[in-house]
Amino acid sequence: MVKTDHGDPVNDCYRILKNNEILGQILKNRYGSLERKRIEEIVETIADGGLRLVNFVLKDEKEIADRARYLHEKYPTGDINKIRDFFKFSLFSGQ
Repeated sequence: MVKTDHGDPVNDCYRILKNNEILGQILKNRYGSLERKRIEEIVETIADGGLRLVNFVLKDEKEIADRARYLHEKYPTGDINKIRDFFKFSLFSGQ
């Protein structure tokens, strides 16, 4: 499980996804004006975040089920299987 000082793995995953999205937009919009060193740092940060997410997903299916139950408690009208599948998909696709 991905653990940080923040404590909530679901929020940590969301934070990683949002950071990667923002850094990707920075690369897309400012690529020409960034120094090579800064571009390397951004790409490294995005790759690290992506690998942490993949590690989180592949580590243990029980953890995925736990996250799906957590989300199902917050949104009880949703089908828990669809929530689990969506959660896995969103981690892999970077959505």
